Amino acid sequence: KTAMDSTKCERLGTQVLQNEFQRIESIRNLNELVQVIGVHHRYGVNSLMDMYVYNDLKNSEKISLYLSQGGLGLPNRDYYFNNDEQSTSIRKAYPLHISKMLELAGEAKSNADLYADRILALETVLAHKSKKLEDLRDPHANYNVYTKTKLLGLNKVFNWDIWRKELHLEIDTIIVGQPEFFQELDNFMHKLSIKQKNIEKPEQEKPQQEKPQQEGQTQNPSHGQTAQ
Repeated sequence: KTAMDSTKCERLGTQVLQNEFQRIESIRNLNELVQVIGVHHRYGVNSLMDMYVYNDLKNSEKISLYLSQGGLGLPNRDYYFNNDEQSTSIRKAYPLHISKMLELAGEAKSNADLYADRILALETVLAHKSKKLEDLRDPHANYNVYTKTKLLGLNKVFNWDIWRKELHLEIDTIIVGQPEFFQELDNFMHKLSIKQKNIEKPEQEKPQQEKPQQEGQTQNPSHGQTAQ
């Protein structure tokens, strides 16, 4: 009912989000960053990575928690590297869109433009180690069972214990789609300066031609796997 009250929503604007903005602004170190990411996942906001609950792909009688590569605002990683006309045009327009959204959220124009460039740089880092669409179609390669202990061994910088605590997770097993993406998170977070909000850009990949999606293929809820 509240969401349907467009007049009230327009009047409140971003006022109802101020506590969440403050939570983000208050981050002082990497552990607090992980904590906020956990809070976001609890709210259903997939910050930095995708988290979702879905039927276990190898046990139809079970529901499992999945972690998958994510954190991208564009449809998939190829949009960040392909040099075809459409991809290039979208990539140029994307930071303008981000900047406009930040302005609507209350940021000054100068700050919004700066943050938009940093957000694009951050997403490019994540895209750099994200699998391509064709590689996401392999159900076996993208199904990796991780116990709590094994997950802790996947990363040294990203503290999974803090993340689990924010989500109140009691399950022992999580399906990790792309372990190499999560390993790259450590390299990313190691370079991250919380104080200066600095993001280092990765080395650019060689231009690639985007492959068109075949007719009849649809994206299923398991984030990246394509069903015929």
